[in-house]
Amino acid sequence: MSSYTSSTGNCDMEVRVRVDKASAVFSKLSKIWKSKKIGLSMKTKLYEPLVLSTLLYSAELWPVSVTQMKKLEPAHHRWQRSILGSSWENKVTK
Repeated sequence: MSSYTSSTGNCDMEVRVRVDKASAVFSKLSKIWKSKKIGLSMKTKLYEPLVLSTLLYSAELWPVSVTQMKKLEPAHHRWQRSILGSSWENKVTK
């Protein structure tokens, strides 16, 4: 795998590439996420090493800004909601 950084150290391109690659991995596993036969704990055990590791590959080297976090977090939360079968429109009641 390669890494994308600008001469100024900006890693916007790298974040975009990582989100795209992790999204592709997540999509390939859509039958697993939708399966009623597979429990949430197993889905989590698959999500973390397959999707999150793809998303965060070499992230320890990134000078992450607030703007980049605003791209990483929504992708992660969108995938989590998808695994749970929830929509962003669903409200949590007390």
